[in-house]
Amino acid sequence: MNQLKRQNTIYITGTIAFLVLPVILSAFHAKENGLLNSPYFKKEMLDSVLLVGFFYLNYLVLIPKLYFNRNFILYSIFCLLSLLVLVLIPYSIFPIPIFRDRVSTPSILFIEHFRHAFFPFIAVLLFSLTLKISHRWRMTEEEKLSTQLSYLKGQINPHFLFNTLNSIYYLSLEKSEKTPDAIIRLSNMMRFVISEANDDYVSLTKEISYVTNFIELQKLRLGNTANLFYKITGTTVEKKIAPLILIPFIENAFKHGVNPEENSPISIYIEINDRDLQLKVENKKVRKNKFQVKSGLGVPNARKRLDLLYPRKHELTITDSPTDYVVHLIIDLL
Repeated sequence: MNQLKRQNTIYITGTIAFLVLPVILSAFHAKENGLLNSPYFKKEMLDSVLLVGFFYLNYLVLIPKLYFNRNFILYSIFCLLSLLVLVLIPYSIFPIPIFRDRVSTPSILFIEHFRHAFFPFIAVLLFSLTLKISHRWRMTEEEKLSTQLSYLKGQINPHFLFNTLNSIYYLSLEKSEKTPDAIIRLSNMMRFVISEANDDYVSLTKEISYVTNFIELQKLRLGNTANLFYKITGTTVEKKIAPLILIPFIENAFKHGVNPEENSPISIYIEINDRDLQLKVENKKVRKNKFQVKSGLGVPNARKRLDLLYPRKHELTITDSPTDYVVHLIIDLL
């Protein structure tokens, strides 16, 4: 609604400014008889009103109905007819010479009126075309962005469920007493996903809480299998971030960096500053076992969401060596 109001304000302001032009253009001719009595002022005002009318006709009707539907011949015909109307009406009402020091025959007078109207008409035509095409492109990009974000969020939620339920499955196989605690943590995480994750941005406090719950759930499952380091510095108060934007990189470390038969160090460090957040995740590459999830949606989706939600406001560096996998992400916070 705010965008619509702003757009309407621009149109109204532009229309008023355009209608003021006859006052300026007719000032010289109005010295003798006054502005309101000057036929030149009346003609210039009529020209401006007709040009404004053509602008809105072209912007609201001709371009959407004909130009965008690729009916260029009919569109050109309507534009030519509009030009003739813009010439004939002022010429018929005010058949005055454009250049007062010239004696003009009716045919020459018509040509003068035509030349006088032609270039403003072309300017208004091109301006309305540019404005409408730009608006359509912007609306298309916004719709595309909304569609992409909806799709990516739809990918995240099933991915989250699959990986988390897989963790609880491990505990249930071992008949662990930690299973109820894991279910409670999963419930807290699900509450966040259901109530918050559909927003474009959420409280950083809630996002960090989600990350912490996830890591604690992994610690319940893994026990002493992984050598885990997790640290947060800085304050989350009054800061916002895109939901579930950090978790794919952390999930990836547990997914590909843990094997009970190998040393599996995982380091997760989050530093929150006044203007940005830095996430650094390091894990050793281990041999895959039969229980590891073979899904690769998390990190690619996170990359796409970062590009969409933080264009030129994030820096993602991934170092993929034969032995280690390191993610360093910097995000400008809201």
